[in-house]
Amino acid sequence: MSKFTKICFIFSVVTLAACGGQQLRVKATGECKNSLMTGETCTECQNGKIGRNCDIDTVVIDGQTWMAKNMDAYIGRDGKRIKCQLRTANAHTEQDISFMKNYGCLYTWQDAVKACPKGWHLPTKEEFDALIKHAGGPQESSAQNLRAQSWGGIDAYGFAALPAGWRAEHGTHYNFGEGAFFWSATESTADKQKAYLMHIDYGIPVTLEFGKKMAFSVRCVKD
Repeated sequence: MSKFTKICFIFSVVTLAACGGQQLRVKATGECKNSLMTGETCTECQNGKIGRNCDIDTVVIDGQTWMAKNMDAYIGRDGKRIKCQLRTANAHTEQDISFMKNYGCLYTWQDAVKACPKGWHLPTKEEFDALIKHAGGPQESSAQNLRAQSWGGIDAYGFAALPAGWRAEHGTHYNFGEGAFFWSATESTADKQKAYLMHIDYGIPVTLEFGKKMAFSVRCVKD
């Protein structure tokens, strides 16, 4: 166990203020159930090495296995720290603790491509387009099929999209409660400072280009 891990080995939801200050953490309790994996094995999770319990809630849609929750990792698949951005700039608030528990983290594109654990990957634009097509294509009912019931959706496939919104480069949080935004691994061919994402709200779900320094949710798909 590294020095950093020993310092950060804790027993409840707290901030990592003593360890660099930016991230929230939930200690594994010895059983690996009902939460997301953050790039390590379940044994390491039980030893308190990572933030959340290790079992991955999944759903199979059109032959592909998707995570059924947003990622909340602060350690990437390469073992290095990535920035888990939340609703505010202050990770000490109850608001942020609640946000991470329900909505996961928001990531810049550079961190999003590292967030999925081994055996999983950040979806491509083509994979998101195929998901939208399977959900019904370019019509409002498709978004309803992908939205969680708690967000006014039917959630016909178990994807359970929630409106986490997004954070701009300057730190302001937008569209919370209004839209879900999921990074893809596909970069723009016209502008390498942009990449595609899937956007779900009350209208037609679409894939769009956005600047890589914006922070959006991550939903992984199995290799």
